[in-house]
Amino acid sequence: MYKAWDKRLDRDVAVKALRHDLFPTPAVLQRFDREAKAVAKLRHPNILPVYAVGTGDGVAYMVMPLVEGESLQSCLERQKALPAAEAARITAEAAAALEAAHKLGFVHRDVKPANIMLEGEERRV
Repeated sequence: MYKAWDKRLDRDVAVKALRHDLFPTPAVLQRFDREAKAVAKLRHPNILPVYAVGTGDGVAYMVMPLVEGESLQSCLERQKALPAAEAARITAEAAAALEAAHKLGFVHRDVKPANIMLEGEERRV
C-alpha cells in the first residue's frame, strides 16, 4: 500500500500495488482483477470503495480512499487492550462489513487486525 496524490481530483488516495515479483503471472492478475470487481460491487460504510484499477509501468494497482488512522493491530500493540465497549463496537462494525460481503457471495480470506483500519478520532472501522 502506498499513499499517493490524485492530481486530477486533488485528493490523497491509497494505492494497492502488486509486488513486482508476483507480476505478471496470469493467475495473480486474475485474482487481483476479481478482488477489484468484488470490492467495486460492495456498498457498505465499513468497506472502502475502489476508485480505479489498472496497470502501468509493469505494475498492477488498485486506487482507494486513504484512511487517516491506524490498523487495529498497531492500536493493540500500542494500547495492549481495548475497553470492552470499544472492542465490541469495532467487532460489530467489522462483522457488519463481512456480512455485507457474504450476502453478495464474497469471502475475505485475510481477516486480521492488520487489515482492519480505524479511521479518525472515533476510530470507525
